[in-house]
Amino acid sequence: MPNEDLTPAIAALIVELQAQGDPNRALHEKAYMKSQRDFYGVTKPAIDRLARAFYRAHKPLSADALIPHIDRLFRADNFDETSLGVSLAACYADAFNVQHLEHPLSDWFDLCEGWAHCDELAAHVSGAVILADPSGIPTVYAWRTRPVLWTRRASILSHLLAIRAKRVPLNLFLDT
Repeated sequence: MPNEDLTPAIAALIVELQAQGDPNRALHEKAYMKSQRDFYGVTKPAIDRLARAFYRAHKPLSADALIPHIDRLFRADNFDETSLGVSLAACYADAFNVQHLEHPLSDWFDLCEGWAHCDELAAHVSGAVILADPSGIPTVYAWRTRPVLWTRRASILSHLLAIRAKRVPLNLFLDT
């Protein structure tokens, strides 16, 4: 299964995502998120269920097998498709390692339009990476000077799991 072509499965996932949309909800979400992107109006729990079902049907997969597909979802014109990409990345968080922090993770943070995608990706993916391998902490810490607000935000939120586990020095955040 690691060499499987995921393109048809991802396409089917997007069709299912569209089918679960609610046009009225889409209008309200678009206004709330202040986004220029399109929305299907799918609830976050429904998006997470789709991602978990995909995960159960397609595990194990390497990050390298997933990255091109998640990257396309991040670059989609539809907000809910990007939300699906974030949920898929979270399902497969253990497939990512410190080499993925600069590419694709920091790239994905640069593409974030708001907290909804940034916070989940930071807490569940880049945060899991540095919890598993603290050698990634300097890379994530360096994001604090990046030009994109959401990447700077991720430089803080990515440390939450490690802070809770008491595995990152808190004085790291006192250096300004």
